[in-house]
Amino acid sequence: MSLQDDSTLISIVDSPPLMPIPISNHLIKRVPSLTQIYASEANLTPLLSESPRKQEIYYSYIEQIVLCCKKYEKTFIHILLKLLLHILLISIFESLFFFMYVSSLENNGVENTMDTFTNNAVKICNNMTTPQIDLINSYLGPYINRTQVELDANIEFKIRENWNERIMIQSWIYVGVLSGLFCFVLLYGKLRSIYIKWTKVIIENIFMVILLAVYEMLFFNTIIFRYLPLSSSEISNDTVQKLHNQCHLF
Repeated sequence: MSLQDDSTLISIVDSPPLMPIPISNHLIKRVPSLTQIYASEANLTPLLSESPRKQEIYYSYIEQIVLCCKKYEKTFIHILLKLLLHILLISIFESLFFFMYVSSLENNGVENTMDTFTNNAVKICNNMTTPQIDLINSYLGPYINRTQVELDANIEFKIRENWNERIMIQSWIYVGVLSGLFCFVLLYGKLRSIYIKWTKVIIENIFMVILLAVYEMLFFNTIIFRYLPLSSSEISNDTVQKLHNQCHLF
């Protein structure tokens, strides 16, 4: 072995020992995702990493809303039932009151006005002689056909009766719709076990309807029925004026 080789061997032997590489027990952190980077820059929390605390707050809000609805549900159903019963009873009363009382009074009022107008003409005819009546018939006969007048009156009577029957059915359809709504809300209250003080509700509404009926009768008989429409003299004047202006009569 040469001298150079000995010196190399001595340097290797004399060199200090290598230091061991320290190994950490901590795991190497994963590179953050783009969502986390954008959320951190915007000072936001990613949706996928929402904290359980926020979920608890969210569910607590929902529970408060549900409790609030349950708290006022009984009051709302109670008020709704009272209103529906109130409107239902009024609709039944108004339908009966109009078609059984008001409509007949309206027809009688028109008939009385027309009777007053025609009765004056009939009184004049009672003092007329036969030649005078024949003369009037000779003039008015070509223009007034009694048979056609009766036929037209019968047709108009049927049309009027059918129309009035239709609107009466329509009024009872309204009553039926209100009854259906009332029964639906009532059934909902039963299913929800909502207690309703029916005795108080029924007494209040019946008392209200009785007062309304008394007021309607008094108002109609003392105000509406006493209202003076066109008189027979005004109708006569209007007829004469139109015949004079259009036909140059009288």
